[in-house]
Amino acid sequence: MKFDLLDPSLEDTANSAVRLFKSERAVKSIKTKEHPFGEDGWAPTFFGVNDERICVCVEVSDNPYPTTLDAFILDCKNRGFPAKCYVVMPKDSNHSEFKVRLKRAQDNGVGVLEIDKHLRPHSYCEATTLSLTGLRNDVHSFPKSVRPRIVGAMSTFCNGNPAKGCSEVYDEIELLTRQLGGYASTNGWWKAGTSAIPNFVTDNWNPVLNFYLQHLDFQSKVKPVCPLLDKPLLQRIIGVTTYRNQTGHKPKNIQKTMDRDRRLKTRFEAAVDLFLEVIEAIKPSGIV
Repeated sequence: MKFDLLDPSLEDTANSAVRLFKSERAVKSIKTKEHPFGEDGWAPTFFGVNDERICVCVEVSDNPYPTTLDAFILDCKNRGFPAKCYVVMPKDSNHSEFKVRLKRAQDNGVGVLEIDKHLRPHSYCEATTLSLTGLRNDVHSFPKSVRPRIVGAMSTFCNGNPAKGCSEVYDEIELLTRQLGGYASTNGWWKAGTSAIPNFVTDNWNPVLNFYLQHLDFQSKVKPVCPLLDKPLLQRIIGVTTYRNQTGHKPKNIQKTMDRDRRLKTRFEAAVDLFLEVIEAIKPSGIV
């Protein structure tokens, strides 16, 4: 392929990178003389679209993080553009600021690969999908015991599986609300005459929540212990059960990926907010 603005000493590496991204990363329709947004200005050495309808942008350099990437990455994030950005370096590059630049690449979600002429890559770090970054970081609002699971869900979300990341937060809400049923039974929180108590571990989540809504004695028994646990909160939890197992369909194009990522980003942050609200409401019971 032709790379008009590339240092000639890097052309072999660039051609090796094109073959690698085609064969191992399923990147198609590779272009070398255009901007991913169809605009003027700096553009990566080449880019294409993978099977997940994400734009894969590759800059070939002997520097693990050229500063020219800064504006491009910021633009992708601001637009919500679903791009994964990589820097591909020739084998045995010895940049004087390698560690500092590599850290900057990691901080900005840029993948860094080293490649030889036989297409043997060495990955220093993988790229994240830029449209999925920039989540509100509420980790320190959570109890320490819960934080690793929130961090894990954020990692799943930002590393290209946003639906699964949302599902992991819903899993945490579900687990906590199921534990509530056992506590309520042990402490006599049900209204007088309540019978046919469900199995809070194995029964479907939505019916369990509706059982709480109908049979918890909120005024006399719940409120003195957990004043924030009320019907409106349970109704909001019931409202998210429809999303619990949604995975969605693979987007048909980049615009559809942008729409999906924007929607799931809002959903993820709302789920994290709801999980924190559930923790605060149940915390006086000692379950958390």
